[in-house]
Amino acid sequence: MDEAGLIQLKHDHRHEDGSENQVTQYGGTASNTGSMPMQFFPADQFIAELLPAAVGNVWWITMDETSFT
Repeated sequence: MDEAGLIQLKHDHRHEDGSENQVTQYGGTASNTGSMPMQFFPADQFIAELLPAAVGNVWWITMDETSFT
């Protein structure tokens, strides 16, 4: 969670030896407190600086009794 208590989603890309890939820790911060069964994660300031072309990206997670996607 961030300092406002919102959920963060980050992609953690690593090499086989465990070291971080050059492009890693990108993702977004939830735009609200969320709900079941869906949460949206618009690109955050980190992604704007790391990959400016991805500043409009939105990732999302959906859940129900049988799946997490």
